[in-house]
Amino acid sequence: MHAVDLREDWYRERLGTSVDGFLEALGVSVPLPDILNRCGELII
Repeated sequence: MHAVDLREDWYRERLGTSVDGFLEALGVSVPLPDILNRCGELII
C-alpha cells in the first residue's frame, strides 16, 4: 500500500487546488480537511 500525502501543499502543487476544492470537484460536499490532515500525518 502506497503512502498518500494529503497535505494542503501537495494538493496545491499537483492539482492547483486545496483539499476542499479537490473534494468539491469530486462531488464530495462533506468538509473533511481535519480528518485528511490527521490521516496524512499518520501515513507520512
